[in-house]
Amino acid sequence: MDRRAPRPRPPVDTLAAAGDPFDGGPEEVLSYLHGVAIANQPTDAEAGPPVMVPVAFAARVSDKDNQDPTLSIPRQLSRCREALPDYCVIVAFFWDVESGRLDLDQRGHSDAHEQFDVPVPRDGGIADLLDEARQPARRFVAVVCESVDRLSRITQVGTTIEASLEHCGVALLAADEGITAADLPNASGTLARKRATPILTRRVKQAIAEWYVLDMLEKSWGGLMEHTEQGYNIGKPPYGYQVITEPHPVPAKATLGKAKRRLVRDPVRGPVVTKIYTWRVVEHLSYDQIAERLNLDRTGTRHRSPSSAKAGGPSAPGPKGLCVTCCATPSTPGTWSTTGAKTPAKTAACPGRSTRRPSGSGPASPPTSR
Repeated sequence: MDRRAPRPRPPVDTLAAAGDPFDGGPEEVLSYLHGVAIANQPTDAEAGPPVMVPVAFAARVSDKDNQDPTLSIPRQLSRCREALPDYCVIVAFFWDVESGRLDLDQRGHSDAHEQFDVPVPRDGGIADLLDEARQPARRFVAVVCESVDRLSRITQVGTTIEASLEHCGVALLAADEGITAADLPNASGTLARKRATPILTRRVKQAIAEWYVLDMLEKSWGGLMEHTEQGYNIGKPPYGYQVITEPHPVPAKATLGKAKRRLVRDPVRGPVVTKIYTWRVVEHLSYDQIAERLNLDRTGTRHRSPSSAKAGGPSAPGPKGLCVTCCATPSTPGTWSTTGAKTPAKTAACPGRSTRRPSGSGPASPPTSR
């Protein structure tokens, strides 16, 4: 992008006379063209210092637990620097460690970056970037990112960020799309006119980025459901079940020592869950009435011993909390989670849970079908 004023050219006669080593014919024409080219080639003194274009760097890492921001952010910065023309210089750095599926008003406020020693300066997140872009004295005329999905995994949010920057006169550049002088604002700050093919490519990539996340979520959830349907468990086992450890069915993972945890019925506490559900569904007993029956025989509802707790076995809530839990919070058909409210007062508004009744009141409504 040469913003220098054009220099006056010397007369053609002078060029031809000075640079013509031949005498007539085609050689004279070639000599003339050679002289024009030499005369219009600027010297080092005339070229002067290059005009530098200030650019802001934008990046994001989606997960602080499964990704390494100390590697990802510097890699994105290197990609952007390689794609930028030599006369562009990055003067501001905005990056986040957060999900790209958050709404725009929730973006840029995470403090997860404080947990890492990332070797890249940070002037703020995406919210700070947009705030500075609105300022007349902003430090940059363009924003560069590795790819548009680094700004957001939601197409609507990504296009909103792009439109906000363009409204402020700031161009949005992506390293994987290629960056040329035609993509940068001119000397007066006017944005380059949008071109059809680059916009189509960017919109397709934004749609693919959003589809990719939704597709992975659907497949992950389906895999988790199948994992549970096959009897395996993640985390603490529900009340009424025990866990047995089996070698991982994938040989490569089994050689790494990985295993899977299968749920089996607890011979002591399992029948208690069956009794509670039977009393609730068949006999329509209230939680208080079920708790009274459990208090008569607490063989299967006693809390685990300290040795059992260290072994990771399931703990038992009190009789009333146990019947509320078993009757109202199924995690999957045939299994019951031990999580949930300890008192009916906190669960009165939940489907399938009855409101608190005084002791001795009539039977409560049965739980809703699931």
